Amino acid sequence: MSAGTILKAPPLASATGARGFRAVALVGLMLGTAPASPGWAQSISVEPIDAEVIGVETIGAGASRADPIGDLISAVSAPVQAPIAVAADPFRIADVAVDVTAANAVNARERGLVQGRLDAFDRLLDRIVPQESRAAMPLPSQSQIIDMVQEFSVANERSSAVRYLADLNVKFNPIAVRSYLGGAQVPFTELYSRPMVMVTVLQQDPFSLPLLWSDPDPWANAIARQLPRDGLVPMLVPYADLTDFALLNIDQVLSSDFDALMRFANRYQAGGVIIALAARTIESPDAFQVTLKELRSAGSSFETTLPPAGSGAATIQDALDAAAAAAVIQIEENWKRRNMIQAGIAGEIVAMANVASLPDWVKLKSQIEQVPLVSRVDLQAMTRTRVQMAISHAGTVDQLRSALALQSMDLGTVDGLWTIGPARAAVIGLAPGTAPRGPDAPRVPDMSEMSLQSTQMDPQ
Repeated sequence: MSAGTILKAPPLASATGARGFRAVALVGLMLGTAPASPGWAQSISVEPIDAEVIGVETIGAGASRADPIGDLISAVSAPVQAPIAVAADPFRIADVAVDVTAANAVNARERGLVQGRLDAFDRLLDRIVPQESRAAMPLPSQSQIIDMVQEFSVANERSSAVRYLADLNVKFNPIAVRSYLGGAQVPFTELYSRPMVMVTVLQQDPFSLPLLWSDPDPWANAIARQLPRDGLVPMLVPYADLTDFALLNIDQVLSSDFDALMRFANRYQAGGVIIALAARTIESPDAFQVTLKELRSAGSSFETTLPPAGSGAATIQDALDAAAAAAVIQIEENWKRRNMIQAGIAGEIVAMANVASLPDWVKLKSQIEQVPLVSRVDLQAMTRTRVQMAISHAGTVDQLRSALALQSMDLGTVDGLWTIGPARAAVIGLAPGTAPRGPDAPRVPDMSEMSLQSTQMDPQ
């Protein structure tokens, strides 16, 4: 799916008497892993979570819709299978538009391909570096940026005698980028959040009641328009259908009813919710002050109130658009600050994992290597049922644990040893995501404990 693609639910059948579904916007999740033409709606496969795509609309390419949902009963009772996989590669930037004019077509193309890679690096920094660090960091030279590019591809090339237009997909070398940022003492993060459902509440004036599920909902529409194409926090704007009405009411939202909000998030297979309350206040009657409250199923949360936004806007919708833009930026920045990798912090752990066959180990190794922060996985020992591996990683062990959890893997301990397993098989006596007990880090296992079989492991 290319950046800039919006997933939409089809409207309810008119016989239900309910208003149509609001757009489910899930931006930047796969980043160039599927074509952006309308025809792929029926065959999309989103990893790692099997999900049914209800309908697809591609910006600038028309729409392809699945059949409308059947009757009212199925619409209310059926769970949503939302495509919510976390983006696979934070170092890949998709759909970089290039438009360069030069003395001739050859020069225009050469300059365009260079400019596209420079623009891609600029977008990469916006994605992974907090704004305050971004403003203060030294800028690399053009040659340094080009050297950090691992690969790039070109699409939609058009040219004239003096002009070149194209779209670039650029993949940066993670090790080179980490090395540059570390050398410049610039903190960054490459962790994607699990998708979060936006719960939008609007208070039109200081003396009115806050509204949830209003129709129309200019605040929800404003949020949907401002969702970032390159962000690390995928955000869903809910359907606002009868099932949503039944699952969540305004009292539960205003009281931050954790159980109710997590049930609501589960409908969208999301990691939690972000309550976004936009309110006019007596102090700022011509603007909207936004309060954000994030609640995650893992237990972490934050709450912040932004300065009033939209003062002087021509319309209420313009003011809400300004408030939504500020809110989305704040959500992204908060995630980056909470998951920053400080320059020079890296490590290596030795971990054990259960495997049933050689192909199992190959698959597990590949999965771990795809985890952000992981730079290398080396096999140290192998038996018929277990492997011992060394995992080199950026950041702290807690950050590595979080990165593994986002890929449905648990990092825990058993008998003082690090262990890796699927999230559904949590370590006994250790809650998923919690730190190992005791003051000491898990020990490195003695090789004799492994009863090494080396390459004699059964492939079956």
